[in-house]
Amino acid sequence: MDKVNLSGLNKVEKSILMELTDFNSSLRQVAIDMHFEDTCKSVGKKFETAENAIIHLLELGLISIQKNKYTEIPNNEILLAKSEELSFQAAKEHLRHPANWMSDHGMESDLIYFEIAPTDRGEVVLDALFEYQAKT
Repeated sequence: MDKVNLSGLNKVEKSILMELTDFNSSLRQVAIDMHFEDTCKSVGKKFETAENAIIHLLELGLISIQKNKYTEIPNNEILLAKSEELSFQAAKEHLRHPANWMSDHGMESDLIYFEIAPTDRGEVVLDALFEYQAKT
């Protein structure tokens, strides 16, 4: 595996990536994590930091924002019906709306969720992060 340069990522960006290890995450979860991680910053500054970190990770191609549509089937089960990766511009627009940070699902339906997911490249960086942590 090629050596991965982790120096271009700040602490917040690394933290967001680490949260995606086993499961995708929502903007709401990122906001909650930011709230408890730095209690000295104002709420507005926390959102700005989180938004900038996510945009940088998107620019680097390490994460994507997925629009997932689920369908309800008998026995109260919910299945993924469709998953669509937002373009960079659509993702930036999605990030700009404060309501999208407060809810896991889309405004048009309770069965549409927006999730942050690592890309293949992001998975490689995650592996490097864990390898680095294991050595320190």
